[in-house]
Amino acid sequence: MSASPVIRFCRTPAFRSFFIERLPVVGIAAIVGTLLVPGTLPPAGMETSQFFWLAGALLLFSATLIPGLPGMLRAGFRWHAADLLVLVFFGFRFFSTYVAGNASVPNLWMPVLLFVLYADIRFYVRIGGYAALSRIALLLLATGLIEIVVGFRQLYGYDLSNHARFHITGTFHNPAPLGGYLAMVLGVALSQLRTQYPIVIRRFRLLGPRTLLTGRFWLFAAALPTVGGCLMLLPSTQSRIAWIAAIGAAAVALLSGSVRRRLFRWTVRHRTATVAGGLLLLAVIAAGGWGAYRMKASSADGRLLMWKITARIIADHPVTGTGGNSYAGIYGDYQARYFASGCGTPGEIAVAGSTGAAFNDYLQLTAELGLVGLLLFAVPLIAAFRGYAKRQLPDDTKIRRNVCRYDNGLSAALTALLLFALASYPFQLVSFLTLLTLLTACGISLCSGRRLGRCRPAVTGAIVVVVFSLQGIALRHALPMKARYEDWRKIQPVYRLEAFEAVEADYASLSPYLDGELQFIFEYANILGKTGDFVRSNEWLRRGFRLSSDPMLYNLAGNNYKALGEWQAAEGAYRRAFDVIPSRIYPLYLLTELYAESGQTDKMQQTAGQVLEFQEKIPSQAVREIKRNVRLLLDEKRKKTETEPE
Repeated sequence: MSASPVIRFCRTPAFRSFFIERLPVVGIAAIVGTLLVPGTLPPAGMETSQFFWLAGALLLFSATLIPGLPGMLRAGFRWHAADLLVLVFFGFRFFSTYVAGNASVPNLWMPVLLFVLYADIRFYVRIGGYAALSRIALLLLATGLIEIVVGFRQLYGYDLSNHARFHITGTFHNPAPLGGYLAMVLGVALSQLRTQYPIVIRRFRLLGPRTLLTGRFWLFAAALPTVGGCLMLLPSTQSRIAWIAAIGAAAVALLSGSVRRRLFRWTVRHRTATVAGGLLLLAVIAAGGWGAYRMKASSADGRLLMWKITARIIADHPVTGTGGNSYAGIYGDYQARYFASGCGTPGEIAVAGSTGAAFNDYLQLTAELGLVGLLLFAVPLIAAFRGYAKRQLPDDTKIRRNVCRYDNGLSAALTALLLFALASYPFQLVSFLTLLTLLTACGISLCSGRRLGRCRPAVTGAIVVVVFSLQGIALRHALPMKARYEDWRKIQPVYRLEAFEAVEADYASLSPYLDGELQFIFEYANILGKTGDFVRSNEWLRRGFRLSSDPMLYNLAGNNYKALGEWQAAEGAYRRAFDVIPSRIYPLYLLTELYAESGQTDKMQQTAGQVLEFQEKIPSQAVREIKRNVRLLLDEKRKKTETEPE
């Protein structure tokens, strides 16, 4: 019995070429394009908008993989031990965040979506072979060119940046992530230049001008301006760790195996020159490091303080950490105790701040998930680099030589991302988490390490069903929340006009859905406080204490306690706000007013003296106004004392 026309068409090379090999590129492009999505949903930044975009893009990508799944099941699929560790890591992250009860819907379901992305990339590389890696590298180049164009337009004033304090941000919220992404793209582009240049030259000698019509020429032509644009824009980002990441990516991209072997042989033959060159290199590194530190010394000192406080958190919770998405709140507790104990130096007090990130993602990961989480995170990355070094796919040995050039570019991008995370916060951003998962999955797909064996088609099919089911569960919980964020965005302008009574009912209706969003918690608590519901306002603020170290939360709680007549609780809240960041004058001013209203004259005079002697980092009209009000308060208290009968 002959097969139906549909089945015969599905077996044709045209069907395989388009539906199986090229159609998934649309889904990959949508996923990589997450970093280009603007922030239209609250809270400020791009993370919420990019999360919902990623959820939709991942659904599209999974759908485009369906035509190729039957062939993959027939051919078999090899699972690695690293795949199991990736599953355990994302599961541990999800349940740790769920148990801690600190997360918004995007933060809670992000690990599930990332695991689905990881599995989909593994399926895609198995279906598409090495050509899949080449397409991913080309998409990184394309998005890099877009960032370069946007960056130059911002730099020369044709477009506005996404941050009022910086001239250049690309499509990101500030320059640092832009610098990190340019470092990643630089590694891919340099790898393409190194490998494509001799091929293009050789073909030009054979084909002449017809070389301009080949794909390799245009790949080389795209990589060349990408390298130039990255090198010109990276200094403008003023991100020192991005510069280091770019150097690391360039080293991985340019120092291939043959280059490393020739360099090693040269160093053995010229030992004196090698020693002299090494000493000169160390001197250059030391001078460059000192110059980079002096360029933004206060920023570097602030990060050292954060790392010191984070190390204390890790020492107290070494095994499983404090729980997912709990770092910011726990950090505030530890920093307040650190300064309250008198351990802080004047320099540390000057650079202290309230942060939601440790500016070292490995320290933050260890603080939240412990050494167990760090180990589960690190081992798959090691397997990925092993895969990039070995470059082996099962049953595709005939074409291995043709595609090795792309692997170095992806490994260079992963190197840049991991270096960038040493002193920045890429793992707190949806776009970089997406890229980290994508690059890790590509590397593990090439890994020739310990395999769990070739699964039977039924077992692999069951795993595919489980992965798609997890995606369905995540989308079932996540996508309906987009409407809630849209509603929040619509009522925020009314909140900013301080029409609190007009929006109280709207915020109340959204509160069951957005009780994990810090900005929503602060806004709703402020509305409740301004409308006289001080008890419920403090209940919501206590939620915020678990999510943030911002002293404004404690200032608002102190105001509520003062309105309720609970002087001691108000004093504790104001003291806590001051202990978190002792370089801010506002909590002391609120304390002075509290002591004046509660009749604690001695404490009022002592705190007023602290306010008047306070040396602010940056003089401002607000600080001068606070000091003037405190002087008026002291004069009023002095006059009242003089008029009282003895």
